[in-house]
Parts: sequence; C-alpha cells; structure tokens
Amino acid sequence: MKRVVTVLLVLCMAGVCVLASGQPGRLRTASGKHCRLCGKNSLWDYYHHFDSVGILNLSCGQIMDVSIRNYDDDGTLLDDSGHTTVYYYTDGKGRCCRLTTTGSQSICRIKLSWNEDTSVTLEDLAGLYCEPCMEKIKMLNEEWASGQTDDKSCPFAVTVFVTGDLYSLNRGDMTCFIRDYYVDLECDGQEVKGTIVYKLVAVSGQKQL
Repeated sequence: MKRVVTVLLVLCMAGVCVLASGQPGRLRTASGKHCRLCGKNSLWDYYHHFDSVGILNLSCGQIMDVSIRNYDDDGTLLDDSGHTTVYYYTDGKGRCCRLTTTGSQSICRIKLSWNEDTSVTLEDLAGLYCEPCMEKIKMLNEEWASGQTDDKSCPFAVTVFVTGDLYSLNRGDMTCFIRDYYVDLECDGQEVKGTIVYKLVAVSGQKQL
C-alpha cells in the first residue's frame, strides 16, 4: 500500500475582534458573529460536520483536527487509511501542537507544549469568544468556574466537532472515550503527551463521555 507522509506547519494568527457591550463587573465578550469558536468565520464552522475530535488553542481559536478519519470539505468520509501525516502548529508565542497521525493504525500521537508565561486566563480569552462559548470555556478550570478570572490555565482543550463540546486538560491525566475515540493524555506541567485512537467498540471498564 502506498504511504503518503505530509508535514504541515501552520501559524495561528490572531486578528482583530469586535467586542460586544458588557455589563459593569462582567467580562466583555465577543459578538456571536466574531466568536473564534462558533462565529461565521471560525474554523469550527468548517469542521462541525466532521465526526472527529481535535485540539483547540484557546488563545487564538486555532483548531487542529487529529485527522484519523479524513473527510472531504462537504463532510464525506474519504478512504485514506494508508496515510501518515505530521502536523506542527504554533501561534508564534510559544504554544505548540504536534500531531502525528497513522491512518492504518487509527491513531494520533499528540504533544502539546507552552511556556509558563503563555498560560491563559479567562480575562485573556473574553474578547475572542461569545458569551455562550465563554460559559463552556469557564468550566474547563475550577478556579474560573468559581469566579477567579485571572487564574492561569492550560491554553489547550480537546474539542468534539459535531457537538462543539470542550474537554479540559487542567485536571490531570485524561483517560476516557469521547464518542468513538479513546483518549489517553498525560498532563505534566506545561506539556501534554499521549494518544487518541479511533475505536468503534468501547473497551469494558473505560469511562464513556
């Protein structure tokens, strides 16, 4: 079988965001139109019809698909089981994501890294996302959920394209099923490493999300 190896470097560029009017004492959030997660020009608007999972860089809204199962632009599943792809994403500020996907094994190996000073706070993110999306993001960190908006947190999260759900990488190691994907990630300081595997049948005893 012919093997195709692709290496892709993507720079996540932060653009200008229009802020919605906020109430005193509340974080000012982006308008729905300009939201980096669900807005008209967001990457999720492109990915949401793919039955896949990915990594979200919260600091700029960049979405990285694990690409274990490849889709055409219209959401049609492609027969691309022989591919091996290496993606390397950076936002130019020290937040990096490396995804190595082997289609024949239905696996993606993940490495995320960032510097301590490039962790994010809820205040940093407010101008990028609309209020409903900020409510989801707030739940990624227990301190954020309790009102400590200046608490520093991991700048990445796991996202599910068809639902828009977000899963935290702030609560230690992550081992669970998300839809048909088995997620096994180890969080250590400013680094997250592990694998995501596509499996139709859940392994007995593992947590299903």
